[in-house]
Amino acid sequence: MTNPVLQALSNAKVAERVDAWQRNEAAMLAALKRQFGELPAQQTPARAVALSAFIHWCEAKGVRSCPAQPAVIAQFSLENASLGIDAISEAIDHIAAMHEAAGLANPVATWIVAEALDGIGGDTEAPRSWPKEHKWRFTQLPCVLRRYVAQHERQREKVVRQAHNDAAVAKRQLADIQKPAEAAHGNQTAAA
Repeated sequence: MTNPVLQALSNAKVAERVDAWQRNEAAMLAALKRQFGELPAQQTPARAVALSAFIHWCEAKGVRSCPAQPAVIAQFSLENASLGIDAISEAIDHIAAMHEAAGLANPVATWIVAEALDGIGGDTEAPRSWPKEHKWRFTQLPCVLRRYVAQHERQREKVVRQAHNDAAVAKRQLADIQKPAEAAHGNQTAAA
């Protein structure tokens, strides 16, 4: 059995230590803000909606939204997967920004959140332009980055195809213009 007086003293020491940590960390944050300035608040309507949805979800689950644990963010992502990877990625970006604005570590930059996002939208294949021996590296990129690279490559390929098509049309048009000129020039040479 534990003596209640000793337990109370132990709890008080732990509470004192936690309070001291919080005071010291707040002082460090204040000093850094004086040195580097405040992080600009980028509260957009989209961010407010995404954070509101996350905060309400956390309240319903009985967990903290800030600072959020990586497992909480991963579970939020999986339970809301029906919204699609784009909406989830946007919400995740706003959660990361919220933590960074509060001077907290980014809980999104963890393996468990990456795995959850992979489970939602990890079906992106490496771009065709990547060498075959390096395509396996594509799977090692975070889901959001893979989606960005793949989308960027699709857009680039579309622009290149359009440029090739435009060049082919221009080449045909030039050939059509040169044929009558060559024919007329060839007739003049024959007559001379």
